[in-house]
Amino acid sequence: MLPSRIRQALDRTRQEDERLQRLEKERSREQTDALRCEWTEGHGAANTARQRGQMAQELQMANRQLVMVRRAALQHLLQQEKCRHQEELRRLGKSLQTQRL
Repeated sequence: MLPSRIRQALDRTRQEDERLQRLEKERSREQTDALRCEWTEGHGAANTARQRGQMAQELQMANRQLVMVRRAALQHLLQQEKCRHQEELRRLGKSLQTQRL
């Protein structure tokens, strides 16, 4: 079972992920609406297709960056929690067995 701090941190991370997904969906809808408006204003279908391709590529890159940032933040959080846990055990006069290769 995970310590409460880690559980809370994971909950905060999950909530932040959900918030970012909602914002990303909203942004995607706005961009789609903007593309529709441009198309109806006389910009050809080829231009719209190119813009959609660019938008899809930008979203893929943004998603990859978001995953990298979330992973780094979670790794940092877990490392901090590990250090706190080790310090707490040290104060109690206990220790964890660490296996070295």
